[in-house]
Amino acid sequence: MKENTEQHLDSLVKKAMKSTSLQSPSVDFTSNLIKEIKHVTIGESITYKPLISKNGWFVIIAGLIVLSIYVVYGNVKGPGLL
Repeated sequence: MKENTEQHLDSLVKKAMKSTSLQSPSVDFTSNLIKEIKHVTIGESITYKPLISKNGWFVIIAGLIVLSIYVVYGNVKGPGLL
């Protein structure tokens, strides 16, 4: 049963391949494509915007410094204190 369906599919594919031909683009395909690409403009106001601004970096660095200082000096509970 499985061989029968495989043979049927094989013959179907062979018929389809014989009836179609290989298509190729026209001779001036590249020049037409370049003309179309030149018509498309990307927008002249594209500017670089960083994901994290300078103020954002200052806040992150200041937070890390404060956290580091708290971890090193803020958690001191020695025998003489309390």
